[in-house]
Amino acid sequence: MLNSGVRFFFVMNIKFFGNLFCVLILTLIVINQANAFDTDTLRVSQLLLKVADLRQKNPDSAMVYVDEAYQLAESLNDEEWIGRSLYFKGILQFVGGHYPESLSSYQRALDLFTKKKLQTRIPPLLANIGMIYSRTGDYETAVNYYLQALKLAEGMSDQQLQGKIYNSLGIISKQQSNYKEAIQYYNKAFALFKAMNNQLEVAGTYTNLSNVYIKSGRLDSSILINKKALSIFDSLGNQRGKVTCYNNLAEAYRLLNDNPSALTYLTMSLKVSSSQKALRSNYIIAQTELGNVQVAMGIYRKQNAI
Repeated sequence: MLNSGVRFFFVMNIKFFGNLFCVLILTLIVINQANAFDTDTLRVSQLLLKVADLRQKNPDSAMVYVDEAYQLAESLNDEEWIGRSLYFKGILQFVGGHYPESLSSYQRALDLFTKKKLQTRIPPLLANIGMIYSRTGDYETAVNYYLQALKLAEGMSDQQLQGKIYNSLGIISKQQSNYKEAIQYYNKAFALFKAMNNQLEVAGTYTNLSNVYIKSGRLDSSILINKKALSIFDSLGNQRGKVTCYNNLAEAYRLLNDNPSALTYLTMSLKVSSSQKALRSNYIIAQTELGNVQVAMGIYRKQNAI
């Protein structure tokens, strides 16, 4: 099972750039305002805007809208909008854990984007396909897609996308216990996001780094960098980020045998995550870690009693 830092990165991708490496929703808004588009095409763009708005809050409703958009685009025989609809459908299928279906939707969208020469839409789509293979454990294929996407993103000077791909490559290296390589990838992502002054992505990269530090035994470094991330998330009012940091800090302190500090952060995590459905996975992680801390504290008390 993915740890809290990895979970956070995937969720960050989903929430903050249109589900995974999504083409910017702003492009839909621009099209939505264009007078040159006919009513039916405008309707497709409006439906996809609803999908973008609902993908986190109500994915079931978002799927209804994306199906409607797809059917309308097909009736118009508009291959570009068929591809966009398939793209968003693939995103929702990925979020729902339907990976074969998501892959099929992405591949069909890729064929259409390639045919229509929509070059700017291809790199994020390739990266999304890479994420499916990463999630299902086919890391070799995932890296292949990520590197294809990275090369195109570099050619377009898309630093935002490059940073996100480096983060994804870092996650794969971490999953393979190649911590040195993971840190190198995360540092590349961090440098790009810092240069762009993208504080949200800086904090997300910090959490990824902190998990590598935990795995490699650099617990003090993990605590230091988690606290930096926590400060950023707090300033941004980002509850998911804060809860992720609380959980990571709790794990690091437990491993340092500072169980009271671990318990303090878990209490804060549970207080926030227990009341928000969207933070359910964070809540489960906190409960699991709480059990670990309670066991450790019980052993500690028993040893002291002896």
